[in-house]
Amino acid sequence: MMTSLIRNTDGVTKRVWRLARPVTHSVTESFLKTWTSKPVPYLWFAWVGVLSLLPGELKAGLHTRGTFHVPAHALVFALSALMACRSVKGTLGRVVPCLVVIGYGCLLEALQSLISRSQFEWDDLATDACGVVVAFLLATWVEAIRKARQATCG
Repeated sequence: MMTSLIRNTDGVTKRVWRLARPVTHSVTESFLKTWTSKPVPYLWFAWVGVLSLLPGELKAGLHTRGTFHVPAHALVFALSALMACRSVKGTLGRVVPCLVVIGYGCLLEALQSLISRSQFEWDDLATDACGVVVAFLLATWVEAIRKARQATCG
């Protein structure tokens, strides 16, 4: 693929054609490189996993059921999605990390139902997914605003 570049040398403007730079890595490679560079995401997701899989007696002490149960699920998974997408650019690039976070929520719900011998909580998984979608939309909106500002500011 060819791209053009306009050069202004010695007061003369001319169009120069050159080969486009190839994409050096895929979205998945970029995602994995980001995750292996810092321990914070690992600690965050470990914390979410530990709190999700606590025994019933300990969860009761944390008051995990009640008025704030649904908003807490949405907030934790929205923050998880934002953390997973923190250095990924582009709408399409955020899809993979967000799907991974939803998959993590599904895994936690499955483990909870196996460990505590309870029913799979589909409503919790739906709430987790809604939190991820809100974070995805928020990140996309913020990126669009940044691009618009950069375009107007030069």
